[in-house]
Amino acid sequence: VVVETLKAVGINAQLADVHAVAGGALKPADVKCLVWVYGNTFPREAAGAIEEFHRHGGCIVATGVPFTHPCTPVERGGRVFWRDEGHEDFGGHDRIGIGRVGGFVPGHSARLAPVPGAPFELTPMRYGMPVQSYSVPAGVGGFFFLGTADLPREDQVSGVIGVEDGGRPLGFPVAILRHGCERFRGAVDVWAGTQWLCDPRDPAEVLLARQLILRSVVYALEASASLAPQEARAVRARVADWCRRHVLPQRRLLKYSGKPRPRLLPASPTLSPNASVTVHPVTADPQDVRTALACLQGHVNRREPRLYLEYTEHDAKWLAWYRERGYVGQIERIENADEDVARFRTEVAGAVISEERFVNIATMLASVVGGIACTPELAARWSLPVIADLRGRWRTDAQAYRWAFDRLWPQMSHQVLCCGHPRRSPQQTDYLVAHRIFTFFVSGATDAADEGKDPVEETLLAEKLLAATEPNSAVLGWWGWGDPPEGIGEYWGMTLASRYAKVTIGTEFMTNMSFHSAVPGPKRLRQELLPREPRLPLDRTKVYVAAAVLDSGNDPWYWLRPQRDVWEAPGRGQTPLGWIIGPALHDLAPGIAEWYYRHLTPRDELICALSGLGYMNIPDYATAFTNRDALLRDYLAMTRQYMERLDLRTLQTYHGSWGEPSDYERKGDLALFARCLPGLVARLPDVGRHNATTYDIANYLLPGYGGRSRVPVFHCLTRWIPWYYTTDLLDRQDDAEI
Repeated sequence: VVVETLKAVGINAQLADVHAVAGGALKPADVKCLVWVYGNTFPREAAGAIEEFHRHGGCIVATGVPFTHPCTPVERGGRVFWRDEGHEDFGGHDRIGIGRVGGFVPGHSARLAPVPGAPFELTPMRYGMPVQSYSVPAGVGGFFFLGTADLPREDQVSGVIGVEDGGRPLGFPVAILRHGCERFRGAVDVWAGTQWLCDPRDPAEVLLARQLILRSVVYALEASASLAPQEARAVRARVADWCRRHVLPQRRLLKYSGKPRPRLLPASPTLSPNASVTVHPVTADPQDVRTALACLQGHVNRREPRLYLEYTEHDAKWLAWYRERGYVGQIERIENADEDVARFRTEVAGAVISEERFVNIATMLASVVGGIACTPELAARWSLPVIADLRGRWRTDAQAYRWAFDRLWPQMSHQVLCCGHPRRSPQQTDYLVAHRIFTFFVSGATDAADEGKDPVEETLLAEKLLAATEPNSAVLGWWGWGDPPEGIGEYWGMTLASRYAKVTIGTEFMTNMSFHSAVPGPKRLRQELLPREPRLPLDRTKVYVAAAVLDSGNDPWYWLRPQRDVWEAPGRGQTPLGWIIGPALHDLAPGIAEWYYRHLTPRDELICALSGLGYMNIPDYATAFTNRDALLRDYLAMTRQYMERLDLRTLQTYHGSWGEPSDYERKGDLALFARCLPGLVARLPDVGRHNATTYDIANYLLPGYGGRSRVPVFHCLTRWIPWYYTTDLLDRQDDAEI
């Protein structure tokens, strides 16, 4: 993306392989400026070559806190990963020479400030949002700025963006470094500290980061005499034109005028115990066949639940439970996919064909026109007429999703969305087809180099979708996929949805939702063995410890698969434990929820998570609306309904990552939850111990429902080691196993 953006304004740019850089590709006669966009990390093997390039007058434009985390390549399983070796500052004058870190300002107290007479200025990329209005996104921490202590007197530092703490200027997170010293004479560097421009939820920030790189490169080339003044003026004019073409409109707040709905997620028609159910194991079927069968299942079960696909052994277990309860009568197993299609051929009109990368578009169109998303070979094999052939229509994912929004949105559900990678397993596709759910995916910043990926355009479309869908509704699926991960990611995606009053429901591995949601389980469930009154009086000479599993159980798919294994483990029930459960399970699989309630022990308690109806970040929730308070009250009214249906008395909520401003500074939202939920006996406002939590402030009381009671708040005092992806686990196998 950076290369293409530089080319668009007339700068000759090309990608350089890391090994080529280490091998001498940075020849000063050919290369005038190295643009390093990897933030803190860099390959250790290339450090010497970068330093040598710099010593010959080559310019460097670097983002983040440059050259502070050396990495080395490691090959595993035929793939090369880069291992971060930890902090080691190579920026000093005795090394690469771009400057060391001068200091750090915490995000909650830092403010960006203009610099009078700055070498260049940045153009706002969203109307009504000045450059200085940006702040460090939650979870990043704060601003780093360039240090000058170890720079020679001959080197000159000029600020482009300043940072203040409590009104006191401290330094420049964006700065120019002009070398007059003997070691790097003639080099002009830009410390483009983009840690304040790394929030992928705001496309304007991404565009501003690109503009910063453009203007930095132009300045470095002109100041080092690598770009003639006349040519530099022409390039700056093209940069200005680029900014005008990409500037985004001012954000407009939405207005909520709805009311609480009776349920969060739709269900299929109620399953009849007299219906004959066809069961097909898909374990031996390839991905394209599974996708086609999932589409078929959605159409069949939309009218009457009669088709059940077995992906894992758990699917067979749940079907056996339904038979035991009398929810399912006659079952016929079919081992061959061709027989499935032949049996239900009258349920579908034909085939929708697309490239694999556009399978989300194909399944959405199929849900509307009564088709099956499949390959040309499967269409021929099953004698399906081709309703639509989408191949070759779009160059980018954003173009495809925009086409789908323009053409299909009026016929799709406006009560629920799904975020899902097109190459994911089609396990949830049956439900998406049955209820005509718009399915999209948002690429992350690191995906931008992949063909057809445009994170800015995809995020803009996601915002449009989220705004067009009813508030207090759900986004199914998941915000990331794969390892190394693709997509905007869990935190950024979930908080983006939160802004538009949407909860995230993890259904990526949920199977047969169009069938499970039709099972006529109990409308209300009760934790029969849960003590209704405290058993022991408080003894202030003792320390009381409570343990709970506070992650992932809010995702319904956990209860279909791994949680079943946990529930059947022989040791469960020996130690008192809390288990989080998401209310959405009662909508998507009421019969499965019933099984867990029937198998509770006296030492199990189910806890409502995460943040009520679903996974959302309370400080972000509904901030895109003018009347957020009214929307929050209705959200809590729906949460109350589900907690009463599921007999849940303890609530876990999410208030951001461990490093964000804690709920101690946001007790207004905490108090609102306590006041609006009758019968609440405890609040758990963390997913792991927050950085600000200390023993003396970990527990306190808040006014309860109607002000007639008090609700205790218990903060976590432990947390897990953060999970690292494969790239970071290469030398931690033993620890990981422990």
